Amino acid sequence: MQIPENEEKIISDYIDLSIYIDASENLLEEWFLTRFKCLLDINKDNPNNFFYHWAHIPLDESIDYAKKVWRTVNLVNLRDYIVPTKERANIILYKDVGHRVTSIKIRKY
Repeated sequence: MQIPENEEKIISDYIDLSIYIDASENLLEEWFLTRFKCLLDINKDNPNNFFYHWAHIPLDESIDYAKKVWRTVNLVNLRDYIVPTKERANIILYKDVGHRVTSIKIRKY
């Protein structure tokens, strides 16, 4: 498939099957913070790890940092670059609190 230079190129045009895994922004933030706390614990004794510093300051300061990263980086990327691909996906899996798939949407193609 060739696309003229002046037309938009969408990566999904080159993929046979795409799967989008969806969850609410609140759940995604919760999972991010849970993973962050886990990484603090795992790396508290590893001074060569990025999380070492954050594991050795007050937890509320570390969590505030993680929330800022969520708001200014991850949430921006989610809204600007990931969510717009959802409606082009062939399959959408909806996840809930326990990471269980609660429903599946299959787009006819």
